[in-house]
Amino acid sequence: MQEVNKMRRLFNRGGQSTLEYLLILTGLIAAILLAKGYIQGKMGEALNRAGDKIVEETDTLMNR
Repeated sequence: MQEVNKMRRLFNRGGQSTLEYLLILTGLIAAILLAKGYIQGKMGEALNRAGDKIVEETDTLMNR
């Protein structure tokens, strides 16, 4: 019985669970921030291209 109690203490994961949740949360936050930066860059490029096309078409219509 004493061996069983020693093994239970050895594998007590109360503190480890909290640390694991914090590491997972940190990883998720990092992934969200990286994705946000990537998406913002792509959206900016797409809006710039759309604006350029509008200007080109407007110039084409004005020159007719």
